[in-house]
Amino acid sequence: MKRFALPLFAALALIGCGDDSPANPPATQAAQDGLPGIWEQGRQLLVLESDGDLFLPADPQRQGLKWQRDGKQLTLQYLDNQAMAVGSQTFTASQEGDHLTLSHGDDDNPLAGEYQRNPRALASLSGDIRLPEHSTLPEAAILSVTLRDQDADDDSAPLARRLIRLQDEKTPGFRLYFRPDRIEKGHAYGLEGHVLAGDALYFRTPAPLPVNLDQPDRAITLALTPAITGNHGLRGNLVVYPGGSTFTPCGTDRHLQLDGPRKAALLDAYRQQNHKPLAPMVVRLQGPVEPRPGDTPGSTRATLMVQHFDTDSGDAACEQPTASLTNTYWRLVYLGDTAVQGGQRQAHLVLQDDGKLHGSTGCNKLAGRYQHQGDTLTVEGLASTKMACSDAPHENSFNQALAASQRAEIDGQLLTLFNQHDQPVASFLATYLF
Repeated sequence: MKRFALPLFAALALIGCGDDSPANPPATQAAQDGLPGIWEQGRQLLVLESDGDLFLPADPQRQGLKWQRDGKQLTLQYLDNQAMAVGSQTFTASQEGDHLTLSHGDDDNPLAGEYQRNPRALASLSGDIRLPEHSTLPEAAILSVTLRDQDADDDSAPLARRLIRLQDEKTPGFRLYFRPDRIEKGHAYGLEGHVLAGDALYFRTPAPLPVNLDQPDRAITLALTPAITGNHGLRGNLVVYPGGSTFTPCGTDRHLQLDGPRKAALLDAYRQQNHKPLAPMVVRLQGPVEPRPGDTPGSTRATLMVQHFDTDSGDAACEQPTASLTNTYWRLVYLGDTAVQGGQRQAHLVLQDDGKLHGSTGCNKLAGRYQHQGDTLTVEGLASTKMACSDAPHENSFNQALAASQRAEIDGQLLTLFNQHDQPVASFLATYLF
């Protein structure tokens, strides 16, 4: 199954402005007057809930957060998946009955235009989550709820997904809107839930919860189980990269930060036995998993406190899922054989399904297109913003490496780009997948 990459920045951006539990009825049941309701314009859909929640279920680039009206001005606040930040736009709104006009100075604005109220354009699912007894939410936690077609191809997009900021609630609510015309007769559908903090996974549904989309009004409870608990003897792959390290238990794609009294000795053992950059080493680690500060100020990550380790963990393979080329947050860790240290703003790359790419040099935003067939990967039309930064020494080399790319190779969680001479020009690490 294709995984969804949740960059650390996106989770941090949501902390101050995420959803609260939906206490109001869904917009499919809203009274047919005023602004609240479902508004349709071609392929674009606006869901304005009566409590100020905004949904953009047909917009692949934005997740709606909040809406607010002040006289004739309507402000829409959303999470921009491309910029990995919260954005907002203000429109001049004019409503006449079931017709809504949103005007903006930019004629090409995808949210502007003539809308028609259409409560039948969407259906919804609502529910809450149940955490294990005696468990607590990590600081700055994010709930991800996803509705998937269980019979669809692995690369198919989910029917709906919502990221929700969690605070002190034990059973926070959620709501998803989806298009009924995307439902395939005879297919099975399931809900998945994940609770993350920083870029670590704390709770998850052990398996997708089957849902009957013919009865979408039925109350749903997602029972979550701990991703990792207790004091562990875990076998997995250790990777050391510039500025950090990560441990991934065998058979999972959960990334654990490392700390504790034996961390330094463990990293010394890795360096003595591994000479290839980012080569994984199979180890067995013993210690509790605790929430600790992450790499970025204000973040929290699940951290394995290393008390004992064994680098001779047997000949059995330690299998891990291979990261998807597209829709994965690829963090730049090497340019050629030069290590790239992570800073306040990470240099990274995201390749979309539609052939577009975006990312950051660590200073300026990147955008362009790419061509991918087989193992060939070329980049074209690369453009960036023009800010001057003193803390992005590798910016020019990163741009040159992307322009020189001719081939891509994925090894587990590592992506390497090669030039026409088959020399590695850039290496990236999948930051977090679930």
